[in-house]
Amino acid sequence: MFLGISYRLVELQVVEAAQLSEKARTQRSISLEVPANRGDILDRNGEILAMSIEKDTIFATPYFVEDTATTAKELGKIFDEDWEPIYDKLTEGGGFKYLRRKAGRSIAKKIREAALPGIDMYPESERFYPGGTLASHTIGFLGMENNALTGLELVFDKKLRGKAGSLEMERDTQQRPIPGTPLISNPPTHGEDLILTIDKKIQYKAPAELKKAVEDAEAIGGWVIVMDSVSGEVLAMACEPTFDLNKFSQADETLFRNHIVTDVYEPGSTMKIVTAAAALEEGIYVPESVFTLPGTLAIGGYTIGESHPRGPEIFTLSQIVEKSSNIGAITLAQALGKERLYGYAEDFGFTAPVGIELPAEARGMIPMPDDWSASTLATVSYGQGISATALEMIRAVNVIPSGGTLVNPTLIRSGDDSSATSGAINKQGGNGKRVLSRKTAATMSKILQRTVETGTGKRAQIPGFAVGGKTGTAKKVEPGVGYAPGKYISSFVGFTPVEKPGITILVSINEPQGVYYGGVVAAPVFAAVGEYALQRLKITP
Repeated sequence: MFLGISYRLVELQVVEAAQLSEKARTQRSISLEVPANRGDILDRNGEILAMSIEKDTIFATPYFVEDTATTAKELGKIFDEDWEPIYDKLTEGGGFKYLRRKAGRSIAKKIREAALPGIDMYPESERFYPGGTLASHTIGFLGMENNALTGLELVFDKKLRGKAGSLEMERDTQQRPIPGTPLISNPPTHGEDLILTIDKKIQYKAPAELKKAVEDAEAIGGWVIVMDSVSGEVLAMACEPTFDLNKFSQADETLFRNHIVTDVYEPGSTMKIVTAAAALEEGIYVPESVFTLPGTLAIGGYTIGESHPRGPEIFTLSQIVEKSSNIGAITLAQALGKERLYGYAEDFGFTAPVGIELPAEARGMIPMPDDWSASTLATVSYGQGISATALEMIRAVNVIPSGGTLVNPTLIRSGDDSSATSGAINKQGGNGKRVLSRKTAATMSKILQRTVETGTGKRAQIPGFAVGGKTGTAKKVEPGVGYAPGKYISSFVGFTPVEKPGITILVSINEPQGVYYGGVVAAPVFAAVGEYALQRLKITP
């Protein structure tokens, strides 16, 4: 007996010692990842746009569950769901089973009160967006595992998420910590905050006015951008329709698309700003130059006319812009020639992406001059046969209020040393590149001011402020179809105050019904948003 016992002791304490020790450790130990606190996303004034809140994740350690059926039924009552699937989880083996991720406070309280053996919880963060739909296309959102999926959350994920830690502890059969046992802890490195150029209050106002305009026009959607004319800082950016960031899983995935960044469209008449500015900069014409313009032109086998039919008429260069004459724009372009017109379009940023700090930015397209047909010079002059994103469009028009320089829109406050994921930001040109002389820019500002005062942009006027801008009504292109009958993108892009750089705003309405001109459906949004933004920024009349 003594020899038998001795043999068994040697077998347990020597031969099987390591295996049994590991089995015991597994039974009494639990190892958890300790997530890092994700950094907040803040607006330019420190208002929180995205934050992490603590929830409780409920899990089971089946080894320690004493009465599986009773436990499953009790959990079913607390979770308000069938208990059989819970029972299956508790009996399928393993040392750790999730029961409810990121449970609400009421459920967590009931679990604590029930004190079920083998059932425990640990804190886990969940992303919360106080504004709900506010800047949803810009901010983006996280999945259940706190993995970044879209927007700034994705681009700046590395900066925001930090580095997770770990925690290993030993517990008895009642799930109580075992006194004297080691607690192994590797603390997390918490994420950094991200400060945006967005102004929360302007960001509320802009989509509210956009939504009203989209509904009034019975359109399928629209977008608006508000930008500081000098710095390029984006004060507001919104698409309609939108979605609630806190309930993104319930939204149609098509709503996640940020049309401002990912879509290209024909600029339409807003391109006449570039054509007119180029003619002035080259010294070919002055604002008072007089032209006798026919009602139509036959070019390259096509007959091109005005949006509103007319007979022969006398225009000055200023009036070509103010009245948005296609024939006038063609006349200016013919004097410039295709090489110079293409060169100015390139200088205005139409052949390079903006490099905004958001994923999946598209880029517009202008054919190389060698590929132009007989009619291309004409159509490019008034914004057809080319494409641009809304970001490229507002950057181009902003050359005028910025004093002749190309400034890239940005969403990150200067001074924030944020670094995005590799390749996500690719700044092209801009940031002070001179496109026009200050004299030409000032001249164009006055022409665009008259466009609002007496031309096609009258509904963009703001009491007490001089406004400059241009309407645009572009036909929509559908692959394999060409220009889709009755489908337009109607825009207004402008700036205020004219005498001193302030804000630049672009508004586009996608497929308005009935009256579809940019001066009718988009310009009023500019006026409402612009007036509010001027007050908010304390810019005096």
